[in-house]
Amino acid sequence: SHRRSENGASQHGLRRWVLTLCTIASLGGLMAVPVPYQVRCPVQLEPKLRRVVSAPFDGVLTSALVEPGDVVQADQPLGRIDDEALKLERSRNRTEQVRVQKQQEVYLAKGQVAEAQLASLRLEELSATNRLLDDRISQATITAPIAGVVISEDLKDVEDSSIELGQPLFEIAPLDTLRAEIEVPDYHSHLIQTDQPTSVWIDDGAGNRIQGRISRIAPSVSVRGDRSVLLCDMEVANESNDLRPGMDGHAAIDAGSKTVGWILFHRLWNRVRIYVGV
Repeated sequence: SHRRSENGASQHGLRRWVLTLCTIASLGGLMAVPVPYQVRCPVQLEPKLRRVVSAPFDGVLTSALVEPGDVVQADQPLGRIDDEALKLERSRNRTEQVRVQKQQEVYLAKGQVAEAQLASLRLEELSATNRLLDDRISQATITAPIAGVVISEDLKDVEDSSIELGQPLFEIAPLDTLRAEIEVPDYHSHLIQTDQPTSVWIDDGAGNRIQGRISRIAPSVSVRGDRSVLLCDMEVANESNDLRPGMDGHAAIDAGSKTVGWILFHRLWNRVRIYVGV
């Protein structure tokens, strides 16, 4: 009876070992199974293009007619520069032109050729000045060069303030095509390449999936908050103009097939390698 008990215990232990080995082998086999892998990361919409509208001449900004986030059309007024002094100078010049023109006629009637030539030069000077004044007056109403959304800061606080030639005033971004800026964690940067299939979901309430491909990869890693990320771009068509720069969402980049074991333990393995210096 004692011997049968020992044999039973031995067989039970053997079965446990066999079961344990089978379980380990099954888990090992499972770890080696390849499955599709996606790199999931945050994304933010950015303008694909930006058009800066600068001050056409020195003056005083009397009014800003748009605010950040406003959708504008091409040639729509954005702001106005005080042109009263320009109009007054143009009026004086035109009056002077009439006077010099009449004086020139008198010189010609009297045969005073030299004086008539000087009057002619003066008329050319006044005409050139007036053309410049007309050009500036036409630019006093600042207009949008393209259709898009205003993404510059609000200028209401600087109304009635002096501005200088070339000073940036408004920034317009077209809405028809935006740029999805994808923040790939640096430990996944080696998995990313251009033309990689990518899906983007924007937190706009619609939950629509936008499919595309990686069009650009930054040459170096950037720091966003406490994270090191590789910035990638994907173009996003926005035919309905529902999307806006600054909207957030998330992306899934197809990175091919990886084994279950790699997916579960690659980050831990990398940390161990860095720690031990392998």
